[in-house]
Amino acid sequence: NEILFTSDRGDHGFIGIYNTIRRVIRWVAPDVSNDSYPVWAPDGKRIAFIRVAGTKAGELSNLTGGVKFSIWIADTETLKAKMIWKSPTDDGGFSQYATNKALDWTSTGRILFFSEHSGWNHLYSMNDAGADLKDITPGNGEVESYTLDPTAKFIYFDGNREDIDRRHLWKSDITIGSPIAVTTGEGIEMYPTFAGSQLYAFRSTTNTSKQ
Repeated sequence: NEILFTSDRGDHGFIGIYNTIRRVIRWVAPDVSNDSYPVWAPDGKRIAFIRVAGTKAGELSNLTGGVKFSIWIADTETLKAKMIWKSPTDDGGFSQYATNKALDWTSTGRILFFSEHSGWNHLYSMNDAGADLKDITPGNGEVESYTLDPTAKFIYFDGNREDIDRRHLWKSDITIGSPIAVTTGEGIEMYPTFAGSQLYAFRSTTNTSKQ
C-alpha cells in the first residue's frame, strides 16, 4: 500500500513514499541535492537511491561533462539515510539516464548500478554495506541494458565487448562477474528480457530489421 516515487523540482529533487490508504507522503532524507531512481530493498524496510548535487542559483548545466554521484540507503521508518558508495570521478549522466535500469536491489541482496569510472559504461554489483564491489560486465565496451534471470543470480546484458561494432548478449554472475557470450556473429542483439523462463531480445542485421 505504499508507492516509492521521485519529485523532481528542477534544481533539486526528493524521494517520497506515498501511502495509498492514509493518503500521506513521507519524504526520505530531504536535502538540497537531486535524489532519484529509488528502489525498495527485498524486505521493504529500506530503500536505495542515487544522489547528485543540486543546481546552485544561476548555475548552468554542463552538457559536455559529467557529475559525481553517490548511492544512499534509507530506513523507511526513520527516513534517515546514509551514503554507502560514491563515484571516484565525474561518472553521472549517461550512466544513469541512458540505461534501462539505473539502480536495482535484487532479491539476493545485491545492489546493481551503472557507472563510467572505468572509462566504459559498465554494471557494478555490491552488497548493502557498499562493500564487495565488482564490475560484473568487464571488458572494452559499453553496456546499455540488462535483465535479471528468474533466480536473480545472473544477469543477461547487451554490449559491444569483444566486438566493438556490434551489440551481443552476455550472461554474467551478479556476485563474481565472469561474462559468458550468449550470442555472436554478424547480427546485433539487444534489450534482453525474460517472459517466464524464456529469454527474448531484439535482433537485426545489415539486411533485416528488428525481429
